[in-house]
Amino acid sequence: MEFIDILKDRKKFKEVKKLYLSAFPKEELIPLFFLKKTAKTGDADFFALYEGSLFVGLFYLVHRDGLMYVFFFAIHESLRGKGYGSKALGELQKRFSDYRMILAIEEITEDCPNYAQRVKRKAFYLANGFQESRIKVTENGVCYDMLTFGGEVHLKEYTKLMKDVFGERLYQKYLSGRGVEFED
Repeated sequence: MEFIDILKDRKKFKEVKKLYLSAFPKEELIPLFFLKKTAKTGDADFFALYEGSLFVGLFYLVHRDGLMYVFFFAIHESLRGKGYGSKALGELQKRFSDYRMILAIEEITEDCPNYAQRVKRKAFYLANGFQESRIKVTENGVCYDMLTFGGEVHLKEYTKLMKDVFGERLYQKYLSGRGVEFED
């Protein structure tokens, strides 16, 4: 699978933009200009995923000091359930093997409107090597469970990464919320 930097290949951006806007709930979206601007600093990568000439999906990754936050990951709707997601995560884990990774999934509660989808999503990540963590965060009114790969990540590390990369002002505007790290 090929990871194409959309900052270097602007032709791929239209496909990425369309998928980004359709794959995530509106309340979870961050303005694309902001994501591109952050990627230009070198603290983030914005990749279009291709299998040959086939557009498969996207990754938006934030990273610094050996920690990576998989901020956005989506596979094109017509290709879901065909192994592309697992292949993309496997390639990500190989390319960035020196990073501990963290990602957020919507909290699973029995009364959530897309309960089956959330259960399936969590099972997918667990089957691809991610592990449950003791961290929950609430951002823009949405509660998330954090999953990790490559080692334990603490809430303070996640918060520091986000503040360091996005700056205090933008962190407060788009990302800040209530975070909790549970003890064993």
